[in-house]
Amino acid sequence: MIFVLCFIACMLLGFYISTMSVSRSRPIFKKYLDSMTRPQREKYQAIVKERGSIFWHSLVMSIILGVFFTYILSTYNKNLPKLCFLIAFTLSMTCILYLKHPKSDYMIRHLNTPKQKEYWLQISKMYQGQKIIGLTVGSLAYFMLAGDMLIRQKKN
Repeated sequence: MIFVLCFIACMLLGFYISTMSVSRSRPIFKKYLDSMTRPQREKYQAIVKERGSIFWHSLVMSIILGVFFTYILSTYNKNLPKLCFLIAFTLSMTCILYLKHPKSDYMIRHLNTPKQKEYWLQISKMYQGQKIIGLTVGSLAYFMLAGDMLIRQKKN
């Protein structure tokens, strides 16, 4: 159980960090924003603001639930890897709450030209790639840490 929880926690940490690290200063973002009219840019900013708010509310709610469930479960299972459980639960729940929360609008509805839609598709693919990289890096980080811990245990 420790292996699975800590593996999931590391994967999700990598996933979130890599997704958040996508820089909006990349050339594709500039092209995308430059292709928009002023009302489209305003709509884009409103959607970004709304999504940020949904994310932070989801994260706070997930942390509260994570601490509560970690405390409850750890009273019944003294071997529960608390930190791994808390991270895995919190990040999984954040993702679920964010995805299930109703969104007021979607930018794709406001894109008019094929070029704008192509830029949006390129940005979407970039985010997908970053998520895959994050899951991979998180997995590798876990195996490196787990391997290091096993080597240290054998020495003792």
